[in-house]
Amino acid sequence: MALYPGLDPQKAAKRHVRYAQALIDAGFEFELQTGRAGRDDVAGLMAESVAEAREDAGDPVAQAGFALNPQDSGIAVRSPEGELAGASVVAAVEFDERTALFLRGLGVAEAFRSRGIGTVLIGMTPQVLTQAGLPSRSRIVTRCPEVRATFFHRAAFTVEQPGAEVPDALARIGGELLPDFGPTACWAHMDVP
Repeated sequence: MALYPGLDPQKAAKRHVRYAQALIDAGFEFELQTGRAGRDDVAGLMAESVAEAREDAGDPVAQAGFALNPQDSGIAVRSPEGELAGASVVAAVEFDERTALFLRGLGVAEAFRSRGIGTVLIGMTPQVLTQAGLPSRSRIVTRCPEVRATFFHRAAFTVEQPGAEVPDALARIGGELLPDFGPTACWAHMDVP
């Protein structure tokens, strides 16, 4: 049973576009993450973000660190001064005869929060598939602590209750790719047509 059914994708898309335009107007730049460039900065931001999310969930020692895998891609957001303001990390996996895009990490540097960067990164996630030459029709899957479930709900994700059953293959793949947020972890997913 869903904790949150997800907002209307059209409403979420309108908010994404509004925030994206404001960030671009302010001089922020969005970069597709491929290869080795900028990976250390992104890995550091993801480690901080995951640690903070675990702390918010009351489970700060559930799993240590965050490591980027060679096949990971994502999007980085840089401030007008070139600082890493935020990033997403994704891994594409063939699942149920279509592509599942696992959102492995999403983080916004503290100095850049409350500007819509996380919302824009979520909205841009399907573009990673397009840039990689994969079919854009996909299911985006992630896991988050329950205290952060409303963020994903507002981004049009269906958020399952903590402890909800998920298909075995999804749980296995997700268990390998996604951070563990302890007993309050929620699975969140969204189909991209």
